[in-house]
Amino acid sequence: LSNVVGVAASRAFLTKSKAIAGKNIDIDELSRVLTSVRGATLGVRVLDKPHAKLRIDFGQDAAVLAPVAKELILEILANQGAMIDELADWSVDVKGNTVFLGGVFSTRGLRHILSLAEPPLPPLESPTTFQPNEPASPGETQAVAQASIKHFKAVSQILDDVGPRRRNRDDKTPGEYGMWLDRSARKIDKLPLLNVDEDLLDYSGEVSHGLRNISNQYRGAGVKAGTASADTYYEVWGGYGYGYGYDRYNPRREARKQETATAVSAGITSFNQLDDMTAQIRRLMTQRYKIEF
Repeated sequence: LSNVVGVAASRAFLTKSKAIAGKNIDIDELSRVLTSVRGATLGVRVLDKPHAKLRIDFGQDAAVLAPVAKELILEILANQGAMIDELADWSVDVKGNTVFLGGVFSTRGLRHILSLAEPPLPPLESPTTFQPNEPASPGETQAVAQASIKHFKAVSQILDDVGPRRRNRDDKTPGEYGMWLDRSARKIDKLPLLNVDEDLLDYSGEVSHGLRNISNQYRGAGVKAGTASADTYYEVWGGYGYGYGYDRYNPRREARKQETATAVSAGITSFNQLDDMTAQIRRLMTQRYKIEF
């Protein structure tokens, strides 16, 4: 990560950062530390639960980061659309030139963080693809059935991970949620295809397309809300007797609420359609292969 962060960009970010707002921190010194970043490593140990530690190395002493390290890291991740809910509960430690952030992942959180790397998936062994109208030997049918059920379960798990019941509306902005939806669509695109039933491949392609559409809805909500004026306020005065009240209407905040509500409503409708498609293909595959999908 050397030379990835420029001094000017770092300082511009810090002057607007909520993580250091109101804190007595030397922005210039903090900027120099951030621009000296050398690399980041995530280690995971799977015990009763996945335990992980994020290590970030800098080219100089990182002591100035100690009071704000956790908040700053979370803010940077959120700005990149890569926030994981569990990170908010992790502990932070600064030692010399290194910042450590560690804690426990849920299985879903671990899948999300690993999806950022998007490792290539290994192909299935046999190149046989089942065509419903062509006769197949018992061995070929069994191979297709096994590959298809793995494919179906993988798609179902991805849908369960990112569905509307999983979205924490308090922690994720529309843009962040849209990013995870887009990554999930790409995970489906990378699933093994060989030996998988053609109808099932059509289904997973439709799911991937549907997730991208929902992603665009959420990302669009964030963009539209951001175009509302952040500086215009409507002041409302009112009083009774000797008491007066004062309120300020923020168009940007209200626009964000409205656009997010629209995206959530459209997203729920789209996910309901994907659920219906999933039920239909599950029934078809179970009947075709006499195996419970």
